[in-house]
Amino acid sequence: MSRPRSHRSILVLLLIMNSWWVAPVVQAQIFKVDAGQSTVTWNATKVVGGHNGTVAVKSGTIEWNQGVLGVADVVMDMNAIVCLDISNENANAKLVNHLRSEDFFHVDKFPEARFKTTSITVVPSIEGDDRYEVSGQLTIKGVAHPATFTCEVERSTKELKVSGDLTFDRTRYGIQYRSGSFFDGLGDRMINDEVKLTFELIAR
Repeated sequence: MSRPRSHRSILVLLLIMNSWWVAPVVQAQIFKVDAGQSTVTWNATKVVGGHNGTVAVKSGTIEWNQGVLGVADVVMDMNAIVCLDISNENANAKLVNHLRSEDFFHVDKFPEARFKTTSITVVPSIEGDDRYEVSGQLTIKGVAHPATFTCEVERSTKELKVSGDLTFDRTRYGIQYRSGSFFDGLGDRMINDEVKLTFELIAR
């Protein structure tokens, strides 16, 4: 028994409408890093003591994609290295100028450092915080190497706050000054290879 013509017409119409329907694409929300409100602190240690300070954030973007952290790209201004633990003005300036020299970051030639994500994984948390394992490329002195760290994210309607720690081996970027991995007999003049960065990025 054939279907009534009206029923066949409705069926054809539904099939046509279904073929045209495409799931809506949810656009990632892009937040711009607020350089003035964001901070990156560094900590370098020696056999005896060490130094710490800040390096300025120059620019960056962070995506929030369907309820989770997305692609991030952050640039640091290597000319804006500051030492916080030396109170003597002349000694402070001497260290900062040395950090800017070819022995360390050679900022005249490489004025920027950069981190850009390659993968981001949600880390389950009992406390219910937004935690992520982030992998990406850290570029210093024009050399890029993989870096992985865990960070926390606090989100409001108009703002993201991303905080965490990243540790890198300076010698992988050609910074070998007083490294025990390359020079013998340094004694207490040896500077450890690992440098720790602690960051808090505010993006709006």
